[in-house]
Amino acid sequence: MLTAYNLYMDDGLLSNNFQLVYSNPEPSQFTATGLVAGRLYVIRSTASNAIGESDPSVETSIYASNLPSKPVTPWRGPTSTMT
Repeated sequence: MLTAYNLYMDDGLLSNNFQLVYSNPEPSQFTATGLVAGRLYVIRSTASNAIGESDPSVETSIYASNLPSKPVTPWRGPTSTMT
C-alpha cells in the first residue's frame, strides 16, 4: 500500500541538489512558488510505502520565465470614409 507520492525539485542551478517539495498520500496538484526567471528546474517523483521509497522517476524540466505584461492598446490608425 502506498503511503505517499513525493515530488523533488532542484534549485534551478543544475546542481543536482534535489529537495523534497511535496509529499502526500493522494496524488494531487502542486504549484511551485519562488522560482527565479531564467532558471531551468528539474523535477522527479517517487512513491513510498512501509518498506521504503521507490527509485526516482524519469526527470522532467521546466523553464521559469516572467509573466507577460499587460498588452498595449491596439492602434487603429486613421479612419477614412469612402463616398
